[in-house]
Formats: sequence, C-alpha cells, structure tokens
Amino acid sequence: MFILVKNLKLKGTVLLVLLAFLFLSWFLQGEKQVVINYDGLEIGGVTRCVTVGGLLREQDIVWHEGDFIKPAPDHILKPGELIIVQKSVPFVIEADTRQYNLSHYSFDVKEVVRAAGISLEPLDKVIGTINKEKTPVRLAVIRVKRELLELDEVIPFERQQVLEPQLKKGETKLVQQGENGLIRRVMLVQKENGLETGQFVINTETLKAVVPEITALGTKGTQVVSSRGTFKPRKMMTLQATAYTHTGNTTFTGVYPRIGTIAVDPTEIPLGSKMWVDGYGFGIAQDTGGMIKGKIIDLFMETEKECLRWGRREVNVYILE
Repeated sequence: MFILVKNLKLKGTVLLVLLAFLFLSWFLQGEKQVVINYDGLEIGGVTRCVTVGGLLREQDIVWHEGDFIKPAPDHILKPGELIIVQKSVPFVIEADTRQYNLSHYSFDVKEVVRAAGISLEPLDKVIGTINKEKTPVRLAVIRVKRELLELDEVIPFERQQVLEPQLKKGETKLVQQGENGLIRRVMLVQKENGLETGQFVINTETLKAVVPEITALGTKGTQVVSSRGTFKPRKMMTLQATAYTHTGNTTFTGVYPRIGTIAVDPTEIPLGSKMWVDGYGFGIAQDTGGMIKGKIIDLFMETEKECLRWGRREVNVYILE
C-alpha cells in the first residue's frame, strides 16, 4: 500500500513538471507583440522568437561590440517588450588642441565627450551634431570662461558758455573751472578657447563727477532783431542742428509745424522757449522727437530739398527772454 502511494506521488510530480515544461514551451514559442527602437526608428510586430538576439536576427539587425542593446541579447522575450538598440559609430573630437577618437552609441554629444575622458565645465560648449549616416562624427569642445574686469574711464569735461548782460559785448570771464570725471565699469568678459568673444557691462560707478567749464560771454548792449521784434538773449548754447519737413502729424504741443517750429529735448530746452538759431532765425520750441536727445535740435523746413541742403551742422542757439 505504501509503495503504491509513493508511486502515485512520483507520477503526479512528473506530470506536473511535464505540464509546466509544455506550458513554458508554449509561452516562449507563442506569438508576442514587441517593439524595437532602432536609433530612434520604431519597428513593431509579432514574433515567435524566444530571445532578444533571436528577434534582432529575425529583423536582419546586425549588432557589434560597443552597441547599446537593452534588454541584453540573451534576455527572454516577453509580450509587450520594448527593445532599444543604438549602434555605435566612430567619433573624432577636437578638444584642448588634441584629437580624441572613439566609438560610441549615444546621441548625446556631452555623453560622448565624457566617454572620451574629456571633462566638461558648466559653461563649456560642444559644437557638432550626431548623424550616424555620416561618419566619422566630428565634434569640437569649446572652453568657455568668464571673468570680471574693472575698467576706469576718464570723462572729459564740457565747455559751456552763458550770456552775461553785465559784461561788455565781446568780454569773457571764467565762471567755473572744468574738471574731468571718472567712472568705473565692472565688465563681464567672456572668452572661448582663450579668445575674447564679448564684454557685458554689469555695473557702472561714478568715482568723480564731471564739472563743466563755464565761461561768461558779455552781451551788454546786444540785441537780437527779427521780424517778430527785438529780444535780449538770456543764454547761448552751441548745439547740433538737423532739419525735418511735413509728416502730416501735429507737433508734441498739438500744433501743426511751420517755419519757426523747433523740436528739442525738453530736459535741455523747455518747451515754449523762444530761440534764435544762427543761419535759421527765430523759432519756438514746440516739438520733440525720438532722435532728439541731448544737445541737438531739429528745425522745421517747408521742403525735403531744404532739409537736405541744411544737413547736420553745429550752430549757436540763443535762448531769448
């Protein structure tokens, strides 16, 4: 009786092993839906192959040592498996006046550079793209350095003249001695492979303010006579003068421009100021302009031909009382 039971157990075990083997064989050799990603190209299909290597051979994909294959070729395929294959190609890398040669599978240029034993700093750049159809793939490492540089710059003083009605005409008097200014610029200098490629100002500090030289010019007894009357000059300025003509638009003060309309920088000459411009005559500051900044004025003229003839010139401008 004991022997019979033992034989039955043995037969049951053998049967279970046989069934497991049959099931495994059916499972391994059954159809499986899989996807191959080959250098970015996805290939999907059904296979009865047991291993990754068998599947690749079935698809006529030849691999070599150094290629990236995941899972490995001896891996047992499972339904729904994704197999990634990246073939290695030769690279030539220029870095630090040296040439490096290697084979690698990655599409990441920095990963390939590091695989060649080349260290990269955070600002360094890698020039070149990876096209595995054009070999060898050529890359270049650009070493990028940034440093701070302080530059001191002398700012020359300006010479200004003011009209002084208490001085006789033609007399001059030094009112204020001019002094140069000094500014310090903090520059961010960028170099690539040792050559400077750019400078960027990140801070400007005034170490010494500019003091303009001021000379009083006597005007006692002087008058400016125009068709609009007689005026006494309050201030004289030497400015750059350009010319403009009709645009169809009104001026900044809302009137249409006419002969005598002058565009100014209001921080230099207040709007509404009466002026006498050598070579132009009487005018009023009635307009502004995007290009009229600082010591420049724009004189209205009737025709474009007159504007071209005037051009750009330096003139004495009298601010009238």
